[in-house]
Amino acid sequence: MFSWLTSSRTPINNLHELQFDMHCHLLPGIDDGPESIEESLSIIQAMVAVGYQGAICTSHIFPEVYDNKADDMLRGVDSLQSVLDKNNINFTLHASAEYMVDRQFIELAKAKKLLAFGKKDYVVIETGFTQENPYFDEAIYEMQYAGYCPILAHPERYLYLSQSKSIEQFEKIIDKGIELQINLFSLIGLYGRLSKEVAKILLKNNFIQWIGTDIHRSQHISLLEKANDLKTLSNSMRDNPIQNKYLAESI
Repeated sequence: MFSWLTSSRTPINNLHELQFDMHCHLLPGIDDGPESIEESLSIIQAMVAVGYQGAICTSHIFPEVYDNKADDMLRGVDSLQSVLDKNNINFTLHASAEYMVDRQFIELAKAKKLLAFGKKDYVVIETGFTQENPYFDEAIYEMQYAGYCPILAHPERYLYLSQSKSIEQFEKIIDKGIELQINLFSLIGLYGRLSKEVAKILLKNNFIQWIGTDIHRSQHISLLEKANDLKTLSNSMRDNPIQNKYLAESI
């Protein structure tokens, strides 16, 4: 009797709706992501538990910091996928990268040697957090001329964009044909109040095409469940053209 008084509400299950993560650091020992294969498996199992079916592995390519190459990513994904298959973990990996925009990146774009994914040959790019990148406009031009579609990773975290809290800065980026990806954990405050506020502003204005976990370590696992039941995210996904779920059809 009166069981409705004690019944829990239905979970929102945001991440099951997203289906695919397109910005994450899952390959062990290749950048600032997992240190071991065991840690990679723990993270992936947690992602499966909240509804993810697969991921684009976007380890850093950042010369003199993480001096990785495309072949490193491809080998890393093949190796990790083999372990997942042997352990009967139903999760599909694809190789790409999170590229720092610099002179070397521009040369890779010109040579059409970027690791892209999806129907539009998407490539995730990043800049430094505090100052505008002097190579940015040239890099975007060369990417698009070569047939790539740029996705700017976590724009809510770049102080040179977010400090003013003005949407005009982001509109200028979108007008260049660049798609925007916010970090899932920005919405629960992992990177501070400003990033959280700007992420919500971008969602409110329907500026976001992609949501990535940007998960690095097992310490972030507990944040997945928090984000999975975040009403703000659920409401925003109804209004924004989030593309994650279409990756399963195109890769």
